[in-house]
Amino acid sequence: MFEIDKASEQYGVLRGKQTGYISVSGEPKWGKSSIGALFWLEDILFTTPEVYQKIFEPLGIKYRKVLGYGNQKPLKTIVQLIPQGVSKSKLLLKKEHL
Repeated sequence: MFEIDKASEQYGVLRGKQTGYISVSGEPKWGKSSIGALFWLEDILFTTPEVYQKIFEPLGIKYRKVLGYGNQKPLKTIVQLIPQGVSKSKLLLKKEHL
């Protein structure tokens, strides 16, 4: 799932590259939220497919499937947002995305 470039005994993984899909135990219970993170992967964001299509897809942000831990089949209510790097200019949003 991850290729580790640099690690520390004190801080754990410092730098790495995701090489596969993330697996979770089952469909999340989103409640009122529709964007979130996993406590062991704090810098990776997840969302529902509906929010992705409405907000992130029009901005050109890509996604990865999230797999069920036991059967390795894609889950239906969660996708992983792929980091796009740091923007070199201000992000201009359309009114309907605010």
